[in-house]
Amino acid sequence: MACFASGTPVVAQGLGSTSAPAFTTSELLQFGQQTDAHGIRVGSFMVFPSASMGLGYDNNVFASSKDTRGSLTYKADATVNAVSNWSRHALQMYVNGSGNFQDDFSSENSGALRTGASGQLDVYRDLYVRAFVDFAMAPEDRGTGESFADFNRMINTTTVKYGGYVHKGFNRGWTELGASASHQPASVPSFPRHLRNSLT
Repeated sequence: MACFASGTPVVAQGLGSTSAPAFTTSELLQFGQQTDAHGIRVGSFMVFPSASMGLGYDNNVFASSKDTRGSLTYKADATVNAVSNWSRHALQMYVNGSGNFQDDFSSENSGALRTGASGQLDVYRDLYVRAFVDFAMAPEDRGTGESFADFNRMINTTTVKYGGYVHKGFNRGWTELGASASHQPASVPSFPRHLRNSLT
């Protein structure tokens, strides 16, 4: 179990919590249509940077049922969102970085990266195309997947998500057609589940 107390976030007119930088496409794109959105104007884009820090305590750093060990934990998080401010079409890009630092177990220090983009192409007033791509790289939590305390290092995972859809409106309704996919390349050879279970 881990408990955290976050400090006051340093936000430059941000859009929201840095813990969830990947808003839904519709939430992101609605900001792209607002000329009065608060942020830092860079050309035809509005940029929303934010940062936060937190201090907590984890009483079972390795998520082990045998020999639990605790440590103070420091967390840092930074996000930058850039959203277009155009009358037609829309484009949004974001990048988020975070770090988790253990006071007593430096081997458990870790970092995560997430970045991506989403966009809308307006074909007609009632016809548009939306697409997105999201890339995330982060370590597995101890006690899940193949990341266990008995391993010398934490297991990093990479996930890529992408997709899109076409929206067509009518007088009394609308229809959408699209698809999405997720890809997670294997970072290490699979470790037999029955052997993993015997280690915890």
